[in-house]
Amino acid sequence: MSLTARGRFISLEGGEGVGKSTQSRALAAALRARGIEVVETREPGGSTGAEAIRKLLLEGGADRWGARAEALLFAAARADHVDKTILPALEAGRWVICDRFLDSSIAYQGGADGLGPRRSAHCMRSAVRVCCPIVLCCSKWTRTKRHFANLNETAAIWTALESVAALITIEL
Repeated sequence: MSLTARGRFISLEGGEGVGKSTQSRALAAALRARGIEVVETREPGGSTGAEAIRKLLLEGGADRWGARAEALLFAAARADHVDKTILPALEAGRWVICDRFLDSSIAYQGGADGLGPRRSAHCMRSAVRVCCPIVLCCSKWTRTKRHFANLNETAAIWTALESVAALITIEL
């Protein structure tokens, strides 16, 4: 296969509620409209084995795994995801859009869990490199609003919260 026929790999990174999934779907739709074949995926998950590991990671208490064990579970999920989903798609000339990838792992396991960025990156090394990581950001207020909107909160609650926010803004 020639290098020009190889697909592209884009990851969308960022904190909770910044719009990774929404922007991922929008980007995929835009690429499809241009005749590009797209595979949409996520981490952790994205393949049968990685989804099984995702379930292990997301169930139970936050202290269930040590930082190194958790990083290795993420690495195992990534290895299966890369082998079963990402590389086959790239080799077939498709573009892959991934909701999170290596950068999120380094931030969460390396920073938040205290493993350190170098040790985290070492655990997370992958056989594939992202050609375009996109980091999304938004305000804490926007993330909070999206979180509650996703929980199907009523418009009345939002009206009350926005009124309180307006008062706080005025008083500051």
